[in-house]
Amino acid sequence: MTFIATSFSILLTFGTAALIDKKQKEKDKRQMAMYVLYDMNRSIELIEKSDSLLRRGLELQIEVARDTSLFETKKFLFNHYMPSESFDKTTAQIFSSNFETLNTLDNVRFVEMISTFYHDRDAYEINIIDSCKNNYLQKAQHWDLETALEFPFSYYILMSGVVGENMKEDFQRCKELMGISDKEFAAFVLQKQSQTAPNASANDKTEKLMNEMLENVNRLQIAIEEGKSRKGQSE
Repeated sequence: MTFIATSFSILLTFGTAALIDKKQKEKDKRQMAMYVLYDMNRSIELIEKSDSLLRRGLELQIEVARDTSLFETKKFLFNHYMPSESFDKTTAQIFSSNFETLNTLDNVRFVEMISTFYHDRDAYEINIIDSCKNNYLQKAQHWDLETALEFPFSYYILMSGVVGENMKEDFQRCKELMGISDKEFAAFVLQKQSQTAPNASANDKTEKLMNEMLENVNRLQIAIEEGKSRKGQSE
């Protein structure tokens, strides 16, 4: 009886420890997946912002094409519609370089899809954000009406849509693979956003100041044109 009692106690102790360890591993796995998914979601938000800027740039291009007299007063606005988003690479670097992270996730398909996502994100940054920005900087010194109307907004919008949609699909599949519901993920996002609210506020202020600067440049250009017009009339 003593032997049986001792054996049962040992089994119970090790069994309980194994169960606790298993639950902790599942918790760590889910938490790690949440952080990766959060980073993926933030990347998609930045891509959507870039895509929106490109589309607004195209609308400005169309507006100026319809009435070329608007170019002189609005030519500086094109600069505002060039995407310049920067992705936080911290999570991607940890994911790709830390074997323990991959071991914690313990889902080969999930890991493969994350790798594909980050590969597409790098491609978006190089072929759309950087390419568009560099293209504009090369032409900015001679930014005349012809150059503005030839700028390939439509091409960048096409590429942005293709890559962006692929990344959104990978993001949704990753959530499904880890069994994370939209409601559960939304709660995690709200928690993270509450922790980073000061940074978001700083970004909003920067955006506001940028818009004010562009408005002031536009107002000054209009004033210059009005001054030239009055001078011409007086002569």
